[in-house]
Amino acid sequence: MRHLKLVPLMTNEANYNDDNDDDDDDDDDDDDDDDEDDTTKTTTTSMPRQRHEPDDNPVLLRSFALPEIEKWKYGPEINYQVNLLTTVINEGEDDRLRIDLNGDMGCRSKNEDSILCRISKLTYHIFDMINNVNETNDIIVNKYFEIGFNANGIEKLVMENPIHVEHLKLIYNFAAQLNIGVNIGQHLKTTFAFVKKENFTLGECDTIFNISLKEKDRSSSSFSEEEEEEKEEVKEKEEEEEEEEEEKNSTFGDLDEIKLTLIDVPKMSSDIDLVIEKIRNPKRCTRGDKYMFWLAGSNEKSNVISSFSRINVKENESFESSTITTVKLKLLKPAILHEFTKIKLKSINQATGPLPTITRPVILNFSKLIFLRKQQHQQQQSGKVS
Repeated sequence: MRHLKLVPLMTNEANYNDDNDDDDDDDDDDDDDDDEDDTTKTTTTSMPRQRHEPDDNPVLLRSFALPEIEKWKYGPEINYQVNLLTTVINEGEDDRLRIDLNGDMGCRSKNEDSILCRISKLTYHIFDMINNVNETNDIIVNKYFEIGFNANGIEKLVMENPIHVEHLKLIYNFAAQLNIGVNIGQHLKTTFAFVKKENFTLGECDTIFNISLKEKDRSSSSFSEEEEEEKEEVKEKEEEEEEEEEEKNSTFGDLDEIKLTLIDVPKMSSDIDLVIEKIRNPKRCTRGDKYMFWLAGSNEKSNVISSFSRINVKENESFESSTITTVKLKLLKPAILHEFTKIKLKSINQATGPLPTITRPVILNFSKLIFLRKQQHQQQQSGKVS
C-alpha cells in the first residue's frame, strides 16, 4: 500500500542569494526502509533529516511507501488543480470585472527543503460587465520552477531565464499555498492561536496561526452495539460503491493502494481532519502596500486590506489550500479587488523519468521579487525580465 504523507521540510542552514548557483541537484540521498506486508513488499522513501529540529513544517506531499515495482522507480509526481478567481469592483458601482483562471501543476520532491514543479497551460475566462467583454484565453507557461522553503515559508524560487513577469506572479501565488510555516506537532499541544513570522506574497508577516485537529469520537455514540454494527455495514457498503465509482473516473494510478496520511501528529483513529488557519495584518507585513496583482502594472497603487489562508487535510481523502486577499486598487477609478487562490490535490502518478534540471536558472528571493515589480514598467514591451 502506498501512503502519501505530509512530512516536515527540514530547514537548510545555507543562505541563498542572487550569486548562488543552483547546486542542490546532487545532494539527494534517500533512506530506504523495508516494510513487510501480507502480500506485497514495499519500500518507504523519504529524505534524510538534518541534525537539528527547526520550528517549521512547510507542507510537502512527497513521502511514500511504494511497492518495489519498475513503474515507481522514479518516485511519485503529485498533481494539483490550481484556481485563481479575481473580482474587481469599482467603488460606488455595481459593474464588475471577473477573471476565473484554472490549470494544473505537477510537483516532485527534489530534496528535503525544495520541490520541482511545472505548469504547462492555464486557461482564464474574463467576464467584464463594465466593457461588455466575455472571452476565454490561454496562458502558455510550459516551464519548470523550483520552490525552496525555510522555517518561515518560501525562501526562494528558481526559474528559467527569461522570466515572464505575469508568469512569475501566478507561480508565486500558487507556490505560497504549499507552505505551512509552523511545526504542527508542537503547536497541537496548545488550544489557542499564536503569532509567528511567515514569508508570504505580502513579504514577511507577523501571522496569526490557528491549528485544529478533529477525529471521529466513537465513545460518545448513543447507539446500541447492534445498531453501531448495522450502521458500519451500511457505511462500508456505501464506501465500496463510492470507491468503485471514483476508480472509474479517477486519474490516480492504483487508487485502492494510495492513502493520504499524516505523520508526527498524535491521533486515535484514521478519521483525521486537520485545519490550519492563518490571518495576516497587512500593516504588519513588509510588502502590504505592494501586492502583485497578476494583470496590473507596477505603476498602479495598491493597498492590501486583509489576507486569510486555510489549509485542510482530510486523512485518506484530500488536501486543499486556499487564500482570500482583499486589496484597494487605484486604477482609472478607486476599486476593490478580491482574489481567491486555491490548490487541490488531484492525482498521484508515477514519474516517467529522472528529475529534470532547470536550464539557465535564476534564483529569486523576496528582495529580487520586489525589484522585478519596480522595474516591470520598463519591461512592458517585451513582457520579459532578463
